[in-house]
Amino acid sequence: MAWIVVGVLSALLLLNTYWGFGGTGGLAWVVGGNCVVPLALIWIQQAALVIGIASILARAGIWRAPAPWIWKVATWTMAAAFAGVGLQSLVGDSTARTRWLFAPIALLLCGLCVVVARQPSRTP
Repeated sequence: MAWIVVGVLSALLLLNTYWGFGGTGGLAWVVGGNCVVPLALIWIQQAALVIGIASILARAGIWRAPAPWIWKVATWTMAAAFAGVGLQSLVGDSTARTRWLFAPIALLLCGLCVVVARQPSRTP
C-alpha cells in the first residue's frame, strides 16, 4: 500500500516541480480556465508532498526516521487532508472533472493513508 501512495505523491511532485519551474502545460486544465496560481503556493505544495512522501516511507519502515509518532501523526493528517479535498470536490464543486476525477483520487489516497497509518511501526 505504501508504494502506491508514494508513487502517486511522487507523480504529483514531478508535475508540481514542472509547474514550479515555469511550465504551463496542463495547469489551466487542472485549476480551471484562466486562474492564476501563485508560485509560492506551488512551492508550498512541493514541501507538503515531500513531507507526505517522507511520512509514508517512515511509517512503512522503508526509511528509518527518528520519532516514529511524528510520522504517524503526519500520515493521519494526510488522510484527513485528502478526505477534506475529496469530499469538497465531490459535494462542493459542480464540475465533472473535479467530481469524477479529483474526488475519487483524493478519497482513494485518504483510504490508503488510513491503511498505512493503522499499520504497526516497522523498522528496516
